[in-house]
Amino acid sequence: MGKSNDQVIGYKYFTNFLLFIGNPIEKLLGINFDKRGWIDPFTDEDESILDPGVINSPTLYGETEGGVAGAVYLKTGTNDQEVVPFYKDYMESKELQASAYPYQSYLAFKDFYVGNSGYMKEMLLWPKRIHVRNDGQAQWYDLKAEIDLNTQYTTGSDIFANGWGFINTGEYNSILRLMDGSNKTINNSLIKNAIRINFGTNPKSGDYGSTLATGYYNNPAFVRFVVGSYHQDVTIIFGGSIRVLGSKNLYSPNGYFLREYALIISGNYTIGITVKATTDGFQQLNLNGDFYANGDLNDWKIESGDMNPIHKIREILTDDTAMKKPELSVNDVNFMKAADRIYGEGLGVSWSITEKSCIDAINELCYHIEAGIRVNRQTGLYEIVLFRDNWFEENEIHTISESKIKSMQYEITNADEVINQVNVNFYDRANIKNSSFSISESGLIQTLGRVNAETLDFPYFMNMRNAEIVANWKLKLLSTGVYKGTFTTGWREARKWNRYDLIRLPWSKRWNGTILVRIMSINLGGPTNNEVSIDFIEVVPSTGMMNTTIVADDVIDKPLPPQSCQYEPFELSYYLAVMALGQRQVDDELTYENNFGLVGAVAEKPQENSLYAVMMTNNGDEWIRAGSIQYSQTVDLDKIISKTSSSFTVKNWRKIANVAAGTLIKCGRDWLGTPGEWMVFQGVDPYTGIVSVKRGALDTPPQEWGVNTKLYFCGNDISYDQTEYISSEEVLVSVLTTTPSGVLEQRGSIPVEMKARAIRPYPPANVKINGEYWPEEIETDLVLTWVDRDRLQQTGGSILGWFDSGVAIEPGTQTHLILTQLGENDLELATTSANLTGATSYTMPISIMQASTRTLRIMLKTVRDSYECLNPFIHTVELSQFFSAPYDLTVEFKND
Repeated sequence: MGKSNDQVIGYKYFTNFLLFIGNPIEKLLGINFDKRGWIDPFTDEDESILDPGVINSPTLYGETEGGVAGAVYLKTGTNDQEVVPFYKDYMESKELQASAYPYQSYLAFKDFYVGNSGYMKEMLLWPKRIHVRNDGQAQWYDLKAEIDLNTQYTTGSDIFANGWGFINTGEYNSILRLMDGSNKTINNSLIKNAIRINFGTNPKSGDYGSTLATGYYNNPAFVRFVVGSYHQDVTIIFGGSIRVLGSKNLYSPNGYFLREYALIISGNYTIGITVKATTDGFQQLNLNGDFYANGDLNDWKIESGDMNPIHKIREILTDDTAMKKPELSVNDVNFMKAADRIYGEGLGVSWSITEKSCIDAINELCYHIEAGIRVNRQTGLYEIVLFRDNWFEENEIHTISESKIKSMQYEITNADEVINQVNVNFYDRANIKNSSFSISESGLIQTLGRVNAETLDFPYFMNMRNAEIVANWKLKLLSTGVYKGTFTTGWREARKWNRYDLIRLPWSKRWNGTILVRIMSINLGGPTNNEVSIDFIEVVPSTGMMNTTIVADDVIDKPLPPQSCQYEPFELSYYLAVMALGQRQVDDELTYENNFGLVGAVAEKPQENSLYAVMMTNNGDEWIRAGSIQYSQTVDLDKIISKTSSSFTVKNWRKIANVAAGTLIKCGRDWLGTPGEWMVFQGVDPYTGIVSVKRGALDTPPQEWGVNTKLYFCGNDISYDQTEYISSEEVLVSVLTTTPSGVLEQRGSIPVEMKARAIRPYPPANVKINGEYWPEEIETDLVLTWVDRDRLQQTGGSILGWFDSGVAIEPGTQTHLILTQLGENDLELATTSANLTGATSYTMPISIMQASTRTLRIMLKTVRDSYECLNPFIHTVELSQFFSAPYDLTVEFKND
């Protein structure tokens, strides 16, 4: 017979290449292939740096299109960076010299898998350079260089880091654990800034307590909170002038909640805390909320923040590749004041510039934050002016008498020409797209009876929040009628004024008193003309309410990426193996190898755009794709059900309204020595939602199940791994959700220990002790009854439940009973073993039991060809009368 030819069903493509980013960068936060999500290949789970980075997403584009995988080298553009090894080898093989490309950042991809279609799909890069300057120097005023609106969570250090202990609080005294491990008792009244949370009178487990702490602080600070193990659901909210750099979950023994925060506080602050009690009776909880200055702020660098635009403006002024101004030409006191203000407002920007003039770049940045840049005419230094109400102190605002004004030209905005709506464009980083929204001054639109709109472009804002704040300021300016014009004066003091200064300007011919105006430009006269011409515009307060309405783009319904699903793996019983392979093949396999077994799995559909899941298995060598899983319909138990319950309620019963009677149900997990349970669906009441089932089907006994236990209505068509395993092997099973956009990344797994389940006989069923199911005690002789099961019979006809009548026992199968009499402290007194094959009952008279017997442990099992049933009946029952006659009792009466 000839050998069949191999057939090519597709190709995988690999390549080596360099991808240049541009100027020096600080790091690369991520790579996004085909907009399938950001991947960070350069750090591992412990935040350690990887060189080279590793990308392992071979199914990123889906099972058909493949994905990306391979090694990636990152060069950040330092002046001393080395040549990438594989690139050097390649160039030398061509007798060419390889360059390290100093001052250029780039990626080098080695033996990189680009998918099954032969071309590299679109790749987005997320470079970062904030804390170093373009020439590699440390960033100026680095503390306020990076702005982020979200708290970042990272892994922290030891509990006693920075020499700080923690407080274990009581109602009146607290225990301070010192660095040397000793404890010191202190009165709570002596704890500085201690925060006490009250839970009310006679609190119970589940009650919430909360408090709000206020204070004043004006420095970078750290604060550490500790909550005892008898509390949970800890929520901490910072308000006021606090900006959170980040937080660390520190090592906490004995279940303590311990978190440290790094804060920037510039005035009044508030800290709100809410916790939930898990134990009755704890009326108060004291948290040590002291601020302390130990620690290193370098440990709190935000991973993905935006840059403070003030820092970028200063860098454009001073960088050798830009305007090349000397560092001393910048008023650092003024720039730090502006950086502090922008940092507090959270107006960070991000950009990627290919080519732009320095002046245009600075003007665009100033436009984003409502600011202006100038050279102070007295000092010759560059300064920033933020157009805010309280930027200038009162003594910095100029005044001029009307008599010193030679001429005045002015105009006021025509009320019919004011802008009452702005259409705002910005970049939505979360959705990787340009986005827009509009802000309308509703009252003014009604007054004019029409919309006068203007477009505002904020390409450097990465979120709607920043664009909305600045757009509201600009709309207020555009919608307010103001004076603007030019006046001239020969007053010498006016020659000392600067652009963007404020003046209290009088002009009695048009307005009473003075109006506050901003200098927009100053024109000085020549050598023979001492006149100063000043262009001005009336200042509109940036604060104050407006009647605005915001209309944003509809939220994009992006395809949901693969989400993790709940699943249960298990070894297939004989019946399920027959349903998968056919009885003849299963019997042949068992004849050849008695320990033969298959692994199957059921899964719940996690999202609507997933049609199936991928079953992955690993028995110690490598992960392999074992097959596809069709999702099962699932419901969750609404209450605890006992072993004997055959009807119960579930939370979402309408999902199974059309499930056919006789469908198999998988309940619970087969692990840690505890068997799961198979049930047989009988129906659901369409009015009450009560589900009826047969309990303990196939080779499983009934079990007690708790609330939220998931039931998988899978039937007998189980997805399985075709690999044949043998007894004692451990197989790791992982189920990965698939969607049109990709496959869930391989992470966790559930182990399945193979036990040769298919060859084992079914255990006895419907076991009763003195006519009851699982009684706690008996008062007379032990009477045990049961029914037989046949593993082979279950492959045809309806599936029996544990409580159903018996059938003829499987040929060659024996029934064994082991009775163990236990005395006090579970001391074994006597053991009785009996082969009860052919019988369905057994009686042990109480008269033959040991006099000191307290309990009886019963094991009823089946055995065939040295294989025991997987789940024997095991139960321990107490003897309520354990005295043997004659009774020697003494009764004493007392007359009290």
